[in-house]
Amino acid sequence: MVPLNYSSGRLFCKFSILLLSIFLLFWIFLEKQQLSVKTEDLQVQLRFANEHISSLSAQINVISKHKDRIEALFAKEKERCNESINQQSKRISLLQIENVRLNDLMENISRQKVFLISSGPHF
Repeated sequence: MVPLNYSSGRLFCKFSILLLSIFLLFWIFLEKQQLSVKTEDLQVQLRFANEHISSLSAQINVISKHKDRIEALFAKEKERCNESINQQSKRISLLQIENVRLNDLMENISRQKVFLISSGPHF
């Protein structure tokens, strides 16, 4: 091994520091490149996520409009059914009244038949 004198030792230290500085600069450059790539990937993912959110928002708006339309149609149909039920109830009541009246008539006719049969033939 060759003994190092003072000036060659200083030169070796300076050279080592220079190599270390170059290595650190290269390493920082690589890290910066990796961070840049990661940043670009994250920006792409963010753009995709924003587009997906916009698409979902549009779908939610369409669904909301359909929901409102369905609720309005349901309310109209419910009202129409209630009106129909009321009309049918009135008709049933009228038919029941008519049925009672017809039953009374049939009862009167039956009584008259019985009366005519029991009173015998009239010539």
